[in-house]
Amino acid sequence: MFIWRMIIAEALFLLLLDDDSGKLVIGSGWTDMALSAAILAELAAQDFTTFSSEKKRGEGCLVLSGTRSTGDELLDDALQRLTRVEGKPASHAVQALSKGAVDAVAERLVERGFVEQGKGKMLGLVPVPVWSTTDPRYKQGLRQPLEDVLSGAAEPDERSGTIIAILLSMNALNKVFEATDRAHARVLRARAEQIKGGSWANDALNRSLQALYASIAALVAATGIGS
Repeated sequence: MFIWRMIIAEALFLLLLDDDSGKLVIGSGWTDMALSAAILAELAAQDFTTFSSEKKRGEGCLVLSGTRSTGDELLDDALQRLTRVEGKPASHAVQALSKGAVDAVAERLVERGFVEQGKGKMLGLVPVPVWSTTDPRYKQGLRQPLEDVLSGAAEPDERSGTIIAILLSMNALNKVFEATDRAHARVLRARAEQIKGGSWANDALNRSLQALYASIAALVAATGIGS
């Protein structure tokens, strides 16, 4: 299945990309945070990181299980950055990986031939990058299994569950999966909440996701994104 040929952050970037405008549906700064959370979840799923039950300011603290290579350049770079915030709350880990996350993941997708980068303008004046998928089947290959999970036709696994949970935490679910009406939107959100609280993740990933949810929720609430 196409979705499993990518790391979670790559899949999330494509889902957050508006093909019509070439821009990200929640803005690059917030996408940086979402991609950071996705990278942390990927590392936890592969047992490179977790978050302890010990809490500081209500958040679990980052624990690294060594700095051996992940076999992936982007993930290896993330591990090196995380050495500077080991033992600190989850929000520090998110922030450590947020800077430049959009650029790094976009560059990787361009190199792999999934995305093309162009030039646009913000407010008609400021040059900004824009992106487009090189084949619409790429995004559909990502969306379909996630739509199956959201509709109840399939059960979530570590990757689909993580993507849906991050989108929900960022208040971006309805920007990626358009509801036909308000009732449908409520059904989608309720299903996503059920998935977010499910038992599809292993212990290390579950602890990491719980810590990430708490740190993202605090940042989202502070700024009112998606409200």
